Formats: sequence, structure tokens, C-alpha cells
Amino acid sequence: MHRTFIFIVLSIVLPARVFAGEKNESETSAPGPDGEEKATIEADGLMEMALDQSSFAAAGNVRIKAGRTLIEADRAMGWPVRSEAYVEGNVRITRPKEQFTCERAFVNWESREVVFEEFSVRSRDKSKPLTWYVATPLGMSMSDGTVIAKDATASNCDYAVPHQYLRVREIVIKPNNDIVVKGVTYYVRGVPAPFYLPAMIIPAGRPSFRTSFGHSSRLGTFGTLDTTLKLPVDFDANATVKLGYFSERGPGYGLGVDYKTPLITRGEAEYYTLPHDAGEDVEGQHMGEVHRYRAKWLHSMDSPAGWELDVELQKYSDAGFEREFFKSEYFNDKQPEDRVYLKYSHDDWAAFAEGKIRLNEYLDQTEHLPVAGVRSFSHPLGSGFLWTSNTEFGFLRRRLSEIRRLPTDTDATYNERREKWDAFQDLPPVTSDELMGADRTVFRLDTIQEVSRPFAFKMFKVEPFAGVRETFYDKTLDDDRSLWRSQFFYGSRLSTSMYEMYDVDSRLFNINGVRHIVTPDILYISKSDTWGVNRHELIQLDETDAVKEEDKVALRLRNQFQTRRNGKVVDFLDLSMETDAYPDKERDNAGEQFSNLRVDTRMRPMDGLKIFSLADYDFTGQNKGLSFFNVGSDVELSERWSASVGHTYERGYDTYGTFSVAYRLRPNWTAVVTNERDWKNHRSLDERVELVRDFHEFSLSVAFEDDQRTHDRTVSVNLAPKSVTMPPRPGSFVKKLVESRDDEE
Repeated sequence: MHRTFIFIVLSIVLPARVFAGEKNESETSAPGPDGEEKATIEADGLMEMALDQSSFAAAGNVRIKAGRTLIEADRAMGWPVRSEAYVEGNVRITRPKEQFTCERAFVNWESREVVFEEFSVRSRDKSKPLTWYVATPLGMSMSDGTVIAKDATASNCDYAVPHQYLRVREIVIKPNNDIVVKGVTYYVRGVPAPFYLPAMIIPAGRPSFRTSFGHSSRLGTFGTLDTTLKLPVDFDANATVKLGYFSERGPGYGLGVDYKTPLITRGEAEYYTLPHDAGEDVEGQHMGEVHRYRAKWLHSMDSPAGWELDVELQKYSDAGFEREFFKSEYFNDKQPEDRVYLKYSHDDWAAFAEGKIRLNEYLDQTEHLPVAGVRSFSHPLGSGFLWTSNTEFGFLRRRLSEIRRLPTDTDATYNERREKWDAFQDLPPVTSDELMGADRTVFRLDTIQEVSRPFAFKMFKVEPFAGVRETFYDKTLDDDRSLWRSQFFYGSRLSTSMYEMYDVDSRLFNINGVRHIVTPDILYISKSDTWGVNRHELIQLDETDAVKEEDKVALRLRNQFQTRRNGKVVDFLDLSMETDAYPDKERDNAGEQFSNLRVDTRMRPMDGLKIFSLADYDFTGQNKGLSFFNVGSDVELSERWSASVGHTYERGYDTYGTFSVAYRLRPNWTAVVTNERDWKNHRSLDERVELVRDFHEFSLSVAFEDDQRTHDRTVSVNLAPKSVTMPPRPGSFVKKLVESRDDEE
């Protein structure tokens, strides 16, 4: 049975093009409706016009021009008085910002109504904000820019047989490119996805679909769908709808919005919930919550006038929801905070205000209710003197995690609840001083005033300084009496920079000359003991309250080895070392002469290889040796092979490694293996094997994951916009290290 497919392309910005042909052998004009511009008809071959000019027939490069509409075809029959024509054979209809081609069409240039047959347009201009392709065996009509099709398929894939598409009972594409569809089924490579929508409105913009289904030992059989749509606004904004079902946890759904404007504003907001989660939480525990949710809003705004605004609000229903359903954020990001920060800066001074509250009761945090301050940076006083000032004041309150505040001797369920919460964070035992200071609001004023006089001595920059720190509290740990605390400090900074050029070349490492830059930096500071109050009498809110007497020499040394690659100067080795020396080691550093040596290394030994490491080494203390070591590397071995490798060691706590290896089997097939291993306990933390197939605009993957941190095994099939990158990123601390270094570069 012959089946005719009709394709249409609509674009928000579709350039108008007029096709010039050879000089026509016959040309005539026909009157249009009253008040309308008459139609001009041209043809190379046969041209017949009725005596009363009510109809015409033409063949051979027919051109019908009426107002701003140009119709081109091999043959045509028309009725000018009704502004109608039937055209066939290589039909082109051109209007401002619109162009259509087909084999046959009925056109009314007054009402702008078009009915197409065998429509077959192709466009590969990916710069257009929106390109939709619609196919139907029944027919399609367009009137005043609105397109209506029945029993149709729709896709933003421009292949004749699209890789993914929507099958709809009816589709209406409006002039602003908003789309209304009814009876929606989503197909991938001709196979329907396991969901159906009776109706859907798609705002103008290229939609993005992410779907996954499979089985999890903790969540049960599951299916998820994330749909991202561009919002019809003047700035860059997208809305994401999240739908999911987990047989062990029930349905889940959410809505998110992300937005940004050039150089000014960026942010995201999301609400996601599982309203009927009755399953066990991590490690078989249950947090006592059935209605589980996350509400999140991150907002940042920078103004050229000097204003800066940051908002971070995150509320979780319980301690385990982030770890279980947002694992990447839990293991790699900082603890959620709830704060509003406003800053204004001008020249060498800035003012700020911050409000911070604790919405998640399972966290230890200090609230700012609010705190404000003024800072001045090296302000000239005359005669070479500089003034630096930092003043902060406001109300603060220390909030302890709820589980830490439960008394062990009166609450029979304390040990059981403590065991549950320890699955999510390591909480030290609470002290009596912490309990006495918890939930008490303190007004604190802290000001640091410093005067310095920098000068040059031969190749060195020397900057001696002196200052005073004053702190006011309206209450102490024992009572509500107010008091001042004072401290005097002085010291000097010394720094310089030296470099040497070397005529070194290496084809293997792509080195074309070497410049070695050495930057030593020495800081000596002496802080007197505080007078007016002992720090043990204070409610401990943050590091300000722990200030004490101290003498310290901070030693810093940076080595940069630079070369020129591809016309740019790059650091193929950047090595920084730092440590602190304590003249009075017994008083200031528990008897240790030096602090740990901290070594930060960044290497680009050759194209396609990046290595980053961070290490702490105790070289003088009682526990000599490596205290902490973290290394990560990305390597592209060839067009087929790539890898990410990392290792983390923390003495007395963890030793684990992570690696990811990707191998491109064929141009469109990639196999990826990732693993995180706990070397101390000889077990894998997380294993994942994934096979990825790249299509025109999407990637389809099959993955198996065994996450022993959450005791979860998952088999899933995932469809997402094409985003497979080489190499894949490793996880946990190594991921954070590698990605932070990439951001800096």
C-alpha cells in the first residue's frame, strides 16, 4: 500500500530566499480581491488565461507573485479572483522568514492558507533556535502561520528516518513555534518508550529528552523521564520536568528551571519529591520520613556597577535523601547551605551583608542573623603607608545537629538514632561547652586594623606591617555579661620573582624553549596573647573565637616551567610548596617545629596528558611520613583510548583509588569502565560498566553499576542528548580535584 509522507520545517529565524530563474517567455497579471495587490503570473511555456481573467493554467517554471508571497512550480492552475491556486512539480513557496518546498500544494495567498502533499524539506543549519520536522500520511494545512497535522510524527532530527521522534494523534504548531500535541508516544529507533501522555504543550525551543529505565536492588524496577524545554523569554532559560516511578518507593516528580543572562545573572531552582516513600534508607536504615523531597534555589548576580548577589537555599526532608537520590552531589559537593550574600565593591573598599540560617536540622552550622561588614584593601595614607581594614558585626548562633544534642543517659533510642545518622556523616561526641553554647544568639563585633609600609630592597619587595584586632561580645559562655577582647600583631612580608631562559627543545614533549620562574614568598607574623577575656570563656561560633597568641613564619615557593605550544605560552610544570615554621613550637604547634609540607603539582607533560596532585608530608614531627596524598590524571592515548586515573591516601582514614577507561569500538560505539576501590579494606566502592551508542543527536547506553557505599546494584538503559566525552571523569575526591584544576585553566 502506497503511503505518502509529508514533511514540514518551521524555524524561529528562517532566512527568506528568492530564487531567480531565466527570463520568462510569457507574463500576465490578474486582478486580486478588492483592496489587495494583484497577482503576477509568469511561465516559460504554456500560459492560458480565461477571457474574464477568472482562471488560468500555466506550465514551465511558473512564478506567481502576490504581495510578499512568491510561488514557484512546474505547473499551476489558479483562480486569481479568489486568490487561490493549485500547483505541482518542484513547488517552492517563499515568504518573509518562511520557505516551503513540496510536490503538490493548494495555496490561498490572501488567507495565507496552504495544504501540502509530499512535502520534503531538509535543513542542516544547526544555528537555528528551533527546527521541527513533521510527517503525516493524511495531510497538513497551514493558515496564518498555524500548522495542523493529524496522525503525525514530529522530531527535531533532520534525517529522513529520524532516530527519535514523537508519535501524536494531532499536532498544532503556532506562529511563535509553541507546539500543542495530543496523544503522545515517544519512539527511539522505531521502538516506543514505556510512557504515554494524553496531551502536552512544548514551548518554543529545542527540547531535550533524558530517559532511563531498569532495576535497582534498593529502588526496585524504575523508569525516569527528564524533559528540558527552552522557555519563550528574552534571556536564556530552560524548564525541566522530572517524572519517575520506583516499585520499592513509589512515584517521584519534580520541576526545575535554570536561567542566565550575559555577564549578569545565572541560577537554577528545583523541587523534587517522592511523596510516598516507605522503603528502607541507606544501610537498611529508615529516617522516619515518608514524604521525601528536596527544594533548591541557587542564584548569582554580578553587576558592572559593583553589586554582587548570591543566594543558596537547599532544604532536604531528611539526612539520607541527598545521598540516596543525588549521589554525585553528596559525595563531591560541599554541605548544603542556606544563605543570602550581598556585596558592593568600589575601588579599594567593599561592603557586604550575609544572612544564613540552618534549614537542615541534621547539620552542624553557625547562623548569621545577619552579619555585615566593611573592608578596605591597601588604601594609601600618604608617604608610602597603606591601610587595610576588615570590620564585621552581627548576630550569630551555633546550631548543633539534632542527634548530637540528645543526651546519652536519658534517651533510650539515642544509640539507635545515632547509628542511623552516622551512615551519612561523621559526628564527634558533643562536649558540655558545645551544649551550653548551642542555640544562643550572640552579637559580635570584630575589627582588624593594619598599617603597612612596603618598599623595595634590591630585588626584593619588603612590606612591614603592624595592627590591632578588637572583638566585642554581648555575652559569654557562663553568663550574659558583655566584654571586649584585644590583640596586637606585627610582622613583615618579603617576596621576589626570578626567571631564567633555557634553549631546550623536545619533539616528544612538544617543548620549544623553557622559561623557569621562581617566586619565593616569606611572611613573619607575631600575635600577642589576647587580653580582656580567655577564649575558653567564649561561645565557639567559628575560627574568630579561637584566636590565640602565636609566632609563625610562613614559607612559600612556586616554580613554573613554561614553554610555547600551538602559539600559546603554557605551564608544562607548576610546582608549589609551602610550610609554616614556629619559633615557639611548644606553645603554638604542640611541640612540632614545622607544619606539614604541602606540595601542589600541576603537569601537562605532553598534549593529551594532564596530571594534578596534592600532598601533605610531615617531615619533622613524631609522625613523620605522608599524611595526605591525592593525585588525578586525564590521558588521551589515541583516538580510540582514553582514561582517567586517581588515588587518594589519608593516614589513619582512607586509601582508595579510582579509574575510568573508555575505548571507542567503532565510530559510534564506546565502552566505558569505571571503578572506585577502597584499598584499606580491600573492597570496591563503586563499579560501573557502560556501553554507549551515539546517534545523530542522542546517545543510548546500557549500564551495570554496583555501588557498595549504598548497597545498591543497578541495571539501566539510558537515553540522553549526545554528550559522551573522552575521557570520562573519575569520581569522589579525585573528580573534584581534576575538575577544579580544569576550571582554573
